[in-house]
Amino acid sequence: MTRIEQYLHETRTPVYTVLYVLPLFLVYEFLALTLHTFQITTLRNGADVMLRNMAAVFGLNNFPAMIFGILVILAIIAGYYKKKHQIEITGGFFVLMFAESILYSLMMGSLALSMTNFFLNIPNAFALSLSITSTDFWVNIMLSFGAGIHEEFFFRLILITGLLELAKLVSKNNATNLLSWNTLFALLASSVIFSYSHYIGDFGEAIRLDSFLFRMVSGLYLSVIYLFRGFGVSAWTHALYDVFLLTGFLD
Repeated sequence: MTRIEQYLHETRTPVYTVLYVLPLFLVYEFLALTLHTFQITTLRNGADVMLRNMAAVFGLNNFPAMIFGILVILAIIAGYYKKKHQIEITGGFFVLMFAESILYSLMMGSLALSMTNFFLNIPNAFALSLSITSTDFWVNIMLSFGAGIHEEFFFRLILITGLLELAKLVSKNNATNLLSWNTLFALLASSVIFSYSHYIGDFGEAIRLDSFLFRMVSGLYLSVIYLFRGFGVSAWTHALYDVFLLTGFLD
């Protein structure tokens, strides 16, 4: 196995995934708790709220404790996987993963906008620019990191996995390569659900065909990254794209 093959293989394993997304989760929770403490905002990422409500249905009302428990379990799994497969943690791999995430996030807006324009000819990207001294800036940073961790966790890690299993059950075919009907169904269905989720709830936007299609294409893009590069890279790609968008780095 070459060094590149080793990098591509090992960085998709639970070992690197857990360590790579942990800072994303911790920064999101730190900002959320800080902004709530100073009564700057009571907002949380929509997928975060949805997961909290789902947990409450099952009597798991202490959501932060549950998330902490999940992280501990994931850390144990990662440790077991590391020992079983004799994976050596290489710091440089995390640098490369972050570079990948930056590259994919910079490509994301242009690709989604180009694909949307192919069908609808929309006037511009959905960008905004906020000053770092603005409280809204830090609220949006928090929401961006929340989108990376919680939306990718639900719409990619859970939903795509579930839809793939459903498709295999219905089609009685276990094929999961990118061009298989099972995978195409999971990618498309999860991306439609991901896009539609932005228009429901108390803070949902008024639905528009152009923004719906833009978000659906973005969901497809992130889904492909998830399938090829794993949850960690897709989570950071999503978070960085949102950060670049709100700072005006992408327009």
